[in-house]
Amino acid sequence: KTFFQRPGTLVQGFDGVRPWVHHPTRGNLPLTEAQQRSIIDGAWIDRVATIDQVFSEVMYERFDGGTNRHVLRMSKGAIRSQWYFDSATKRLALIERPIDLGPRGKAAIQIHFEDYRETDGIWMPWKVRTVSPKEEVVLVVNKVEFNVEVSDEDFKPTP
Repeated sequence: KTFFQRPGTLVQGFDGVRPWVHHPTRGNLPLTEAQQRSIIDGAWIDRVATIDQVFSEVMYERFDGGTNRHVLRMSKGAIRSQWYFDSATKRLALIERPIDLGPRGKAAIQIHFEDYRETDGIWMPWKVRTVSPKEEVVLVVNKVEFNVEVSDEDFKPTP
């Protein structure tokens, strides 16, 4: 779920069979085949995978703008991504991956994980910045709760 002050909450989901998006003012949105594939490829619940099916190249090091990083190259379906971990803290710093823009082709995005804070003994990024060729979206977390009760209804598309 993505909460916006206006117009409200955008909910995107994948139940293992069907991807869906519910817009707060426009209701359930029709998805193109490319948009459906993008949601499915971004979900990790559509099949059981072993580590050797996900990682095509395990690790190498790269010196990146003054920071030494460990890099994982990962593949899932047609999506090939690189995950960068800070060598000193071992925390995820960046994911680079392609996105499918349908008839407009493909583009590369970067997802930056920033402002890590310890919450109940777990280090979490409190800022996630997604950068694409056309825009930058910043998600700032203001509250983290663990072991919150979740029902099956939370994963069903809104009618």
